[in-house]
Amino acid sequence: MSNNEDNVRQRIKTEKAALKEKVEEIRKKMKEKEANQQRWQGLFVMLKPALFIMLVLLVFIGLFVYFTTEMDSQSDDTMEVVEEVEEIFAEDEL
Repeated sequence: MSNNEDNVRQRIKTEKAALKEKVEEIRKKMKEKEANQQRWQGLFVMLKPALFIMLVLLVFIGLFVYFTTEMDSQSDDTMEVVEEVEEIFAEDEL
């Protein structure tokens, strides 16, 4: 009986040790995941303002390009009208 009890006690001890190892592994993995999450959060905290500034600059550049092309097309139209008026004046002078 003593041998059987010793075996049971030994098995319980090994099971406890294995369980402790698993718990320690899980804790270690959780700490690593938490550290990774904190790194990503720190990175996003740094990148958000930079991305916002880049987005604002991109919008301004887009608006600048749009309005300059609009102004160019309007100036082209104006030049055509001026040329037509000059042609009319030239015809009247003849």
